[in-house]
Amino acid sequence: MSTSFLSLSELLEAVEATKKRLVIIDLTANYLKTLSPQEVEPAVNMMVGRAFPKYSQKTLDVSWSTITHVLEGISKFSWDLFSQAMAATGDIGSATKLVLEGAKTRKQIQLAERSLTVLEVRRTLDAVAQSSEAKGQEPKKNVS
Repeated sequence: MSTSFLSLSELLEAVEATKKRLVIIDLTANYLKTLSPQEVEPAVNMMVGRAFPKYSQKTLDVSWSTITHVLEGISKFSWDLFSQAMAATGDIGSATKLVLEGAKTRKQIQLAERSLTVLEVRRTLDAVAQSSEAKGQEPKKNVS
C-alpha cells in the first residue's frame, strides 16, 4: 500500500511542534518504519527540504516569479507581512507558511480529487524537472 503524502505532512507538522530531540527522533523513526523501500528516499529528501537526492542533477527550475504568481492567485498575499515574516524566520518556506495561514483565500482550491502519495508527489516533481530540461533551460547550479 502506498503511503499518503498527507501522513508525511502530518509528521513534519508534529516535528515542527516540538523541540524535544528524542521525540523528533522517535516520531521520524516510527514514520520511516511504515514506508516501503522505494518510498524511503523520496520521503527523506522531502523531510530535509529537497525534491531530489543531493547527488541528482535534476532541478525544478521554478522561478520566484512563478511562485509569487501562484501565491497571489490563491490568496490575498501580503508582501509587507511576508517581508516581516522573512525577517523574523529567515526562511522562505516558514515565512510563506506564516503569511498564508493568516491570509484569506480567494477561492477554494483542490489540487487532486484523491489523496496523493509520497511516490506520486515525487513523480510530479520528476515531471516538472523533465519539463524544464525539455525547454532547454540551462541547469541551475546546486547551492547546497
